[in-house]
Amino acid sequence: MTKTLHLYEDHFKALIEEAWASEQKVFATAVLEPFTGQGQGVDPDAMPGTYVGGHNFMLSCGCLCKIVDCKPYSGGYLVRMRGEGRLGISGLAQVEPYMRASVYSLLDQPVTANQTGEVRVKLEELEEVMRDVQNLASKFRSDETASIQQAMWWVHRAAMVPGVMPRPRDMQPPAAAQHVSGVSGSEQAAHSAAEQQGRGDLQGESTNKEAVQDEGEMESEEDIVERAARLSFAALQWLPQSSNEERFFIIRGRLMAMETCDVLQRLTIAISIMSAARSSLAA
Repeated sequence: MTKTLHLYEDHFKALIEEAWASEQKVFATAVLEPFTGQGQGVDPDAMPGTYVGGHNFMLSCGCLCKIVDCKPYSGGYLVRMRGEGRLGISGLAQVEPYMRASVYSLLDQPVTANQTGEVRVKLEELEEVMRDVQNLASKFRSDETASIQQAMWWVHRAAMVPGVMPRPRDMQPPAAAQHVSGVSGSEQAAHSAAEQQGRGDLQGESTNKEAVQDEGEMESEEDIVERAARLSFAALQWLPQSSNEERFFIIRGRLMAMETCDVLQRLTIAISIMSAARSSLAA
């Protein structure tokens, strides 16, 4: 969930400078893919939250990122960033020098009262798998071990954005789309820096900075579902000394996780992928 990158190209530097100067210090990333179809807007056959920009490309897999730290380094910036939540893209206002888009929180479907018990069972199963993974990975001093630990910490901290829609009886009018900016760069990534024009989707940071739930505090059903949604994403981590084939297996799981807005389905995916990874690590 946390990465450190050296960004030195002019468009990346301009993006980071704008985001770092903002109050929330956020920007967005998205996968940039070629598009050979016609028109623009939402492609019904694409991944949820995908935007076809009308520029022979489309943007998918949007993610809200928080800049944790930023320091000048070797002609650019050494930036430590953390993914906070999934985004959908609804409009593209600017392409150069970096992309500026309208985004919204891409939430999972509501979990019904009848599904809550199944979510709890699968959450406990995935937590058990990840405890084993952490114990096995702790034998190695590696970047992968640190990433697993950071991801598990992220699951229990105060959410910056929600992950699951409330049940229909609690449904509130959708917040207006926020305008964000970004850049397209290497590795098919489109990056964006957030304008602070309303914070309907930004929670947690202003009132619960780095807050983590107190041990022993009773969780509500909504809290359990939110934690399940976060863990279903965070669990899909590379393991120490994994082969290219094993890493590809995790990447495939991540794409499957991004394609669904069903918490139960994503928990099932994460349990299957990480159980197999646990067996490989134990061997």
